[in-house]
Amino acid sequence: MLVGADAIADDVLRRYWQEKMEIRKYFNQIDGRIGLTVDVWTSPNGFSVLGITCHWIDVKWLLREMVLDASELKGPHSGENMARHVLEVLNEFHVSDRILCITFEQKKQQTKEMMQK
Repeated sequence: MLVGADAIADDVLRRYWQEKMEIRKYFNQIDGRIGLTVDVWTSPNGFSVLGITCHWIDVKWLLREMVLDASELKGPHSGENMARHVLEVLNEFHVSDRILCITFEQKKQQTKEMMQK
């Protein structure tokens, strides 16, 4: 039996949403704050990619980390545009009120713009 591309795509999307819900539940159980690292780069095929990784300490005092997002950044590499994208991702995972710090390596002007958001 052959499986069609639509069935595979549906299966992948369904699994994505299931995992996303599990991650949300997990973050609701974390008592502490969450740190973020953010990086933006241009892929070899010319796409701008923004990566967001979260870091926290669990109940056993172990440092944990998870990639929340690595997706195309539409528009300029400005601090304002990056801040908007980061906030959207944080809201998707319901953790925007739990952020302790954000670490990113960007130009001084982009840093200033991002911190104003």
